[in-house]
Amino acid sequence: IYNDIIALSSTDKSIGLWSISGSGSKLKCTELESSPLLGHSYSVYSVKFSLSGLLLSGSLDGEVILWEPMSGSVIKRLEHPNRTGFRVVQISRSEKILAAGGDDDTAHVWDGDQHIALKGHDNTVFGLDISPDERFLVSGCSGELLKVWSLDHLYSSQ
Repeated sequence: IYNDIIALSSTDKSIGLWSISGSGSKLKCTELESSPLLGHSYSVYSVKFSLSGLLLSGSLDGEVILWEPMSGSVIKRLEHPNRTGFRVVQISRSEKILAAGGDDDTAHVWDGDQHIALKGHDNTVFGLDISPDERFLVSGCSGELLKVWSLDHLYSSQ
C-alpha cells in the first residue's frame, strides 16, 4: 500500500492497481486508469512500493520491473541471469538498491547496473529486507534459514 493505492500481483501476468476510499462498511475500491500494469510474461509473485510510490515487481518469468505506477511506465527492467523465477522483491529507501529472491535459492541485489548474487540458502528465498541505512540485506528461505548480508562489504570488495 502506498498512500491509498494498493497493488495486487496476479497469476495472469498483470498487476492490478486500486484506490481505496471511505471507511468501514462504506469502503470503496476503484481501479486506476493505469491498471493493469502489463510487462511480465508469467505469474507476478511479488510487488513492493517504495517510499516515493514507485513499484517493484518480481515474476516467475525471471524479471524484476521497476514501475512508475500512476503512468504505467517501466523505469527499469532487470533479468535473472538464467531466467529463474523470483518470489520476493524489495526496494531500499533511497530506491538505489533493488533486491529479489526466488527459486535458485539465492538473493540477488542490484545497485544501478551492478548485480551481485548472494548464495547460501538451501531452498527458495521467500523473504527479503534492506536496512534503512542500506548497509544490510536480510534474506530468508523456506528451509528456515535466515542470513544477514553486509552490503558495505560486498560493494567495497568489488
